[in-house]
Amino acid sequence: MNTNKAYVADLFVRIMSEDRKAFGAICLATQRLERMFPSGDNAQDRDTVSAINALRQIYTLCQYKIVLKHDATTIGTEKNPRILRQLLGDILSPSEFLQIPKFDKGEAMFLLGSEKLHMHFQVTKQELAIFKGGA
Repeated sequence: MNTNKAYVADLFVRIMSEDRKAFGAICLATQRLERMFPSGDNAQDRDTVSAINALRQIYTLCQYKIVLKHDATTIGTEKNPRILRQLLGDILSPSEFLQIPKFDKGEAMFLLGSEKLHMHFQVTKQELAIFKGGA
């Protein structure tokens, strides 16, 4: 999804809003959370503004969030918060933010509203063979 294809972002907002009534779900993953919140400072046309607004709605419509290992630069400090701290500052404690860059492979923080669970994903050798990486 990107701001050049506003109709895709709008479609995701509609699906995510309506499908939960029928227990539908969409899994979204991004390596850079900043991409979900593009700056609209220079947006001129309606489609771009619409796409930016839709991207922000998509994040808020995600009921469950799984935070994996992030670089400390995406977290920032209490005085100079970056994207993760800006989004999750009311949910995670300062000590939990400090843990995120130190997560091991498979370690994560599962968030559901204000509830949170520190967890570890376990995968089998078969699953690793299926998902060797790449697109």
